[in-house]
Amino acid sequence: MRHLGTWYGTEAPAVLRYARMSRWRDERVVSSAPVLSAEVAYAREHAMAMTIDDVIYRRTALGGAGRLSDAVTSRAAEIFEKAGS
Repeated sequence: MRHLGTWYGTEAPAVLRYARMSRWRDERVVSSAPVLSAEVAYAREHAMAMTIDDVIYRRTALGGAGRLSDAVTSRAAEIFEKAGS
């Protein structure tokens, strides 16, 4: 909750509702980061993110940790694509 409140501010309840109602639920993109898979999907479906780089570096906190591993980028891209279908 702290992560969502800090990152999304007044939009945090909407992101949390989306996460609870989506197939992503409480699943994280990777266990080492607080970013939920639902945040990636939410960015695609509700925040008009057009690319995975937009999601990683502007719409979520994933890019704030510096260089990401290929596994993180691949997983985020997989979620991004599924959210768009």
